[in-house]
Amino acid sequence: LLIMGRTKPGVTRDQVFAELEPIFKETVAASWAARAPETRDQWRSGMPVLRVESGSQGPNGPSPFARRNLMFVSTITGVVLLIACVNVASLLLVRAANRRQEMTVRLALGASRGRLIRQLLSESLLLAAAGAAAGLTLATWAKDALPKLFEDDAVLDTAIDMRALAFAAGLTTITALVFGLGHALRATRVGAMPWLKETTRGGGQRAVMARTLIGVQIAASLLLLVVSGLFVRTLYNYSQVDVGFDTRNLLVFQMDPRSSAAEPAAVVDLYERLMGAVEAVPGVRSVTLSAMPIVARSEWNENIQTDGGTPRGVYVQTVRWNFFETLGMPLVAGRSLQATDTGQAPRVAVINAAMARQVFADDAPLGRRFAFADGPSRGVPIQVVGVVRDAKYSRLSEPAPPTFFMPYTQSPVRRMTVEVRTAGDALAMTAGIRAAIHGIDPNLPLMRVRTQEDQISETIRQPRTFAALTAVSGMIGLLLACIGLYGVVSYDARRRTSEIGVRIALGARRSDVLRLVLGQTSWIVSIGAVVGLGLAALGARLLGNELFGVRPIDPSAMVSASVSSARRSGS
Repeated sequence: LLIMGRTKPGVTRDQVFAELEPIFKETVAASWAARAPETRDQWRSGMPVLRVESGSQGPNGPSPFARRNLMFVSTITGVVLLIACVNVASLLLVRAANRRQEMTVRLALGASRGRLIRQLLSESLLLAAAGAAAGLTLATWAKDALPKLFEDDAVLDTAIDMRALAFAAGLTTITALVFGLGHALRATRVGAMPWLKETTRGGGQRAVMARTLIGVQIAASLLLLVVSGLFVRTLYNYSQVDVGFDTRNLLVFQMDPRSSAAEPAAVVDLYERLMGAVEAVPGVRSVTLSAMPIVARSEWNENIQTDGGTPRGVYVQTVRWNFFETLGMPLVAGRSLQATDTGQAPRVAVINAAMARQVFADDAPLGRRFAFADGPSRGVPIQVVGVVRDAKYSRLSEPAPPTFFMPYTQSPVRRMTVEVRTAGDALAMTAGIRAAIHGIDPNLPLMRVRTQEDQISETIRQPRTFAALTAVSGMIGLLLACIGLYGVVSYDARRRTSEIGVRIALGARRSDVLRLVLGQTSWIVSIGAVVGLGLAALGARLLGNELFGVRPIDPSAMVSASVSSARRSGS
């Protein structure tokens, strides 16, 4: 029950809850006590929960699903921004060493250190502005892809307005100042005779700092690559799931003849006429109905009670008599539903193997009876006439739940999902099927027309998008890390030219010099990899609910990401 109310000025939610809770409990207890014994749900216990929330964004507010996805996107964006900033900082650090002579000449000619710092910061801001302009162009092109991370009914404003531009401009300015200031201070920290005071010790300190920044980039890149690998493994595991029926050449859509039929008998009559018209379309092999779409994140739960048993929750489907034959769900025992199972006939149901195991303990379920524990059909016996093989109900990631299938003629539902088995391309049949339906009722729309495979694919849209996002971000980060590493190694090699010359003069081979330089590089990559794997293990645990068939600490994903990072860094 949702109740909206406006509070007086200064009243907090805690005060509202404290005043409403005792009234709420008293009202519920009195209501339950006043119900007749034959209608009261005896199995229900405990007290409903009272929640007092802000109604400024509707009765439910932003869903946790949308909040979680926004947090994930923001985190990925922040990691990529960190990699880019650290990369630029490391390259500017190397550039500062190369400009020490220039800075010293300027100081000798009378320029103040503050003047030089302002110049270098201006260069950093100009570089950041150029990157921001390119980023804005990409954002304008890619912004429409963002809603794909959220549920279909999410209201997400992707317009690039003044608030978004101001946020981007402010973030650009802050990052340019923070990461450019260190470069400016170090580049101007010179004496009057720089080339005489340049020492190996000072150059070594800059090289160590630059290597540290490269290690940070490698760690962040490896974090993204490992997470991407986990999502790729998740997608692969989803592709190997047996859904329990044939998804090929199966067209699905919803219909709701609310304005065309009011009485249950009229609903059944209209649907049967519609099914006859669709079956007559050339290329249609079979057509059936179900109350809930299959593997579409939709659920129908009810509480049932067997003879002398305690009530328990199961899943429900009301279907047309040829539902199992059309979808290709094989029977395990008993018979399928029949066209003679009408509203005047005794109530029957086909249960899946999971319900046979969990509700009847595989103890000869055929002929057994159960009934709804509450609702208008409470107590009306339903006889089990068949057992069908388990099939996915709502999600690929969940095992087949205990489910029973009733003839829709015995429990009519207005809004139904139509499943059409075709001889060829299912989507190519849409126009003919729509024409046949409109021949019966021209005002009846076909909603959410798609193939069954597309409908299943929609349920794993989030891990697929996350995999693509993290993979692209990780490769960009790794590419930036490689560029920064190349710059640092190149600077270090130039700084040690005299040392390398002496080593060669004393008999060192070229391979020895390469081993010396690459040995230091490998240490950077190794330390960054260790830190990155640690961060990846932590991040994977936080993403555990989004993974399927993959352990949060997955060795194959971590090894493959580490090898990729090492190869690119080494090259």
